[in-house]
Amino acid sequence: RPSLCFEGTLNTMDASSVTSTSACQQQEMPSGQELQRLQVLAYSVASSNPYLKYRPLLLPGEDLKAKTQRILDTYPDSFCWTPCFAPAFIAELCYHGYLPIATPITRPIKAVVLPKLHMERCCVLDLNKVQASRSDKKNSRHLKFSVNKHFDEVFQSCVAQHGMNWIGYMEMFKDLHRNPTQHTRFVSVEVYDAETDKLVAGDIGYICGSIYTSATGFCTQSGAGKTLLCSLAALLRRLGFRIWDLGMGMKYKMELGAINVKRPVFVRLVQKYRDDVVSPFECDIVPAIDLLKMQRPDQDADKASVAAKKAAKAAKKAEKKAKAKAYLAARDEKAAVG
Repeated sequence: RPSLCFEGTLNTMDASSVTSTSACQQQEMPSGQELQRLQVLAYSVASSNPYLKYRPLLLPGEDLKAKTQRILDTYPDSFCWTPCFAPAFIAELCYHGYLPIATPITRPIKAVVLPKLHMERCCVLDLNKVQASRSDKKNSRHLKFSVNKHFDEVFQSCVAQHGMNWIGYMEMFKDLHRNPTQHTRFVSVEVYDAETDKLVAGDIGYICGSIYTSATGFCTQSGAGKTLLCSLAALLRRLGFRIWDLGMGMKYKMELGAINVKRPVFVRLVQKYRDDVVSPFECDIVPAIDLLKMQRPDQDADKASVAAKKAAKAAKKAEKKAKAKAYLAARDEKAAVG
């Protein structure tokens, strides 16, 4: 819908005077003349890449809450777009529920951000459902786990495994890791081979309140990816997180305990939990098995419930056995009298 793309009046500033450095890669949130230049750049980008004209354009200075509601009401697709790579604006997009990815274009700049608001978002809403199997725990004995120890290395490993794809254009993730905003912090999760200390799996994600979003990851060793997922779930549960956002639905995510959440419901969940306060997202390098062995908050209740069920079953069996014994005794007594 073009009405969601170019709203307001653009002046006649020459688009050729707008460079990617000046207009789309500001460190701070663009304002004033820089915002005006960004609007002109957006017009130029859309003119050179016509398919973008029919995707909602998101720019700094807009009421993102209101714009998001309009997108929910009228836009039947997942992707929006913006030429703005400013870390502060990317953080604001995350805060409103968008997953920021990127795509290369031919001109006038190398790439644009495609903030994605999935029609269905794959989320773990109950972290207790993420359980490590016996084989997962066995594999984890050869691995170590940490948080925020090697962000740049995890980032580069994701680029190496997936190619430039989209993550290669998102260097501002590093800025948001080093300088988080009030509401959004980018983090890394690492898994190492215990014998060699080599990094074998990692996750780049971000935190808004009690929501953790996995943006991208990599894995180079069999079993390390599953260990990372189960260990991360255990850590999130311990720190008080409510939602683990996994982005696009995939089979392995569903097997982990995730469900697909409709877009309007997901946005409401984001608005509900994005300002929560949780324990600091920290973890030194530890054996992964230590995290997998952490007791769930409801584990004692589960054990008590299982014990109660076993006791009830045993009592019922004993009662049935006693009735059968009494029946046989009565039958024998009746036969003896007869």
